[in-house]
Amino acid sequence: MAIGGRDIVLIAPRHICHGDIILRACQRMWDGYECVFMDVETTQLHSLRESWVWLVGSGSPDFFVFRDRAAADSRVEEGAVEHNSNTMLQFIIALRHGDDATVDVALVFDRSTRQIAELAKELSVSFVTLASLPLHRGAA
Repeated sequence: MAIGGRDIVLIAPRHICHGDIILRACQRMWDGYECVFMDVETTQLHSLRESWVWLVGSGSPDFFVFRDRAAADSRVEEGAVEHNSNTMLQFIIALRHGDDATVDVALVFDRSTRQIAELAKELSVSFVTLASLPLHRGAA
């Protein structure tokens, strides 16, 4: 599936659940819509209401998030056109060359907007914040 040629690459700690953070940020950005997930290796669409997305899909290193099913259908039928711009985002998570502690998280989108800039900022802050939290060790 083709998407526009713009991206923002964020650096994130390796051992956090990137997909969970990303999906929650997309839900906040598209509040009022039922976001849809698709792993890059399949053509199956999954509502973010499905537990599979949170248990399995969020662990994918390469996936799409659509604003809603109508946006997904539009992208499949028409490709990237003006009226569905930025209604589909791709996220690619890859190890950083020579750095075992961090990963690159690429946010791929159609065009630069304030909404995309705010999403990138939210993700960056969330990655750092979660990485700084102590691990829960249980009751002593």
